Amino acid sequence: MHTSFTVQAIDIAAFQPVTTFERRMETFLDTIKAAEPREPGARILFPGERAQAEQLRRTEAGIPVVAQTLDKLQAWADRLGVARLTRS
Repeated sequence: MHTSFTVQAIDIAAFQPVTTFERRMETFLDTIKAAEPREPGARILFPGERAQAEQLRRTEAGIPVVAQTLDKLQAWADRLGVARLTRS
């Protein structure tokens, strides 16, 4: 498997005022979001939106951990003399 990518850092202020760029980007995003999704009931998401929502959910509800993994972590906490994890 071959993987490649390109990263660019652009100084927006060299081309236009940052506030103008931000306003134009908000309009662009709003326009895309207002489009009708291909699948009824689906949402149009931009890169990072799903991860941001998941981070918020996990911040509020906790991170799911398989019981077997949690048991192993508890055993390590006991061995190291640190506080055990709490189950929610």
